[in-house]
Amino acid sequence: MRELILDFILPPFGLILVAIALTLWWCRPDRRLRLALCWLAFLVLATPAISTGLGSALLNLQPRFDPAQPPGEPYAVVVPTAGATLLAGDRYWPSSESVARAATGKWLAARMTVPVLVSGGRPGNLPIAEARILADAMGWEDGQVQLGEWGRDTCENASELADMLRSQGIVDVVAVTDMSHLVRFMACLRHVGLRPLAWEAGQTTMRKNPPSPAFVPGNKGLRSLQGIADSHIGLLWYLLTGRVDIRDIW
Repeated sequence: MRELILDFILPPFGLILVAIALTLWWCRPDRRLRLALCWLAFLVLATPAISTGLGSALLNLQPRFDPAQPPGEPYAVVVPTAGATLLAGDRYWPSSESVARAATGKWLAARMTVPVLVSGGRPGNLPIAEARILADAMGWEDGQVQLGEWGRDTCENASELADMLRSQGIVDVVAVTDMSHLVRFMACLRHVGLRPLAWEAGQTTMRKNPPSPAFVPGNKGLRSLQGIADSHIGLLWYLLTGRVDIRDIW
């Protein structure tokens, strides 16, 4: 019941259902069918199966990391941060995406006995680097994780990580981030000379909540659709501004 409330009743999807009912009720009868078809197309996009499928086209072209067949050369796990929130008393807390990425990266690095590097600078007016906020929140001791504190976006994260790894003679990396962010992050890593393999944040032995029905629209599908749209728009912007090349995408 809790999962039903979270995914189908709470905003924003709950408000969208109200908007659908109101607009169809007040719409002129001769326009109601067209409006209903538009809402139906939106609801189809908001299903987890469709939104995830839209994001998997480029993702399926990315080489995946297989723990049973690690790279022959020395390699490391690399993680970009994903924002932080100001709490009361000038205290900052990492986003849930940052925590998921970091927990997954740390778990994978410990399992494979390789170093893990986290990059996150000070975007906007953030007084503390996101990597430092994340390390404090996760309770990491000095030396457990290598922190980069100046990368303010995905491309700068990749450049900073490449600089940190160059002195260690490492070019093979396992990129750990959200599914919707993997293609853009890996393109940036390739652009700076690294050879990344993909690993999705949350892909561990940790307990997961029961999945929502894949073909039922809800907040999960909306979040997935938004993340995929943001990532693809960001990737297109990087291509147009020359921060990555088309050959970096796969």
